[in-house]
Amino acid sequence: PRTDPDAVDLTMRGWSVLNGGPNKDDAQRSVALFEDALRIDPDNTQARVGLAQALTLIYRNRWDPEPAKVLARADEAASRAVAAAPNYAHAHYVVGQRMHWRRSRGRYG
Repeated sequence: PRTDPDAVDLTMRGWSVLNGGPNKDDAQRSVALFEDALRIDPDNTQARVGLAQALTLIYRNRWDPEPAKVLARADEAASRAVAAAPNYAHAHYVVGQRMHWRRSRGRYG
C-alpha cells in the first residue's frame, strides 16, 4: 500500500514537535498532528505510535483533567499499532511505557 505524502508530513511534524521538548503545549500539538495524519491514512503505524507516546506523556505528567480517558486512548493507539506492525520495536516500547504508568500510578501519586 502506498503511503500518503501528506500523512507522512504530518507524522514527521508530530514527531518533531513531540521530540522538541516535553511540555504540555507541544504534547497537545503533536497529538493533533498525529490525529490529522491518521485521518488521512488510518494505517499509518508511525502516527499511531506517536499518538500513543504523546498521550502517555500527557498522562504521565497529569496534563489532562481526565487521565483515565487519556490512558484509554493511549492503550487503543498502542494496541492497534502493535497489531498492525508486530515487528515495529517502537510500538512495543510504547506499550511497555504505558503499561508501566498504568501499574505504577498508585506509587507515584
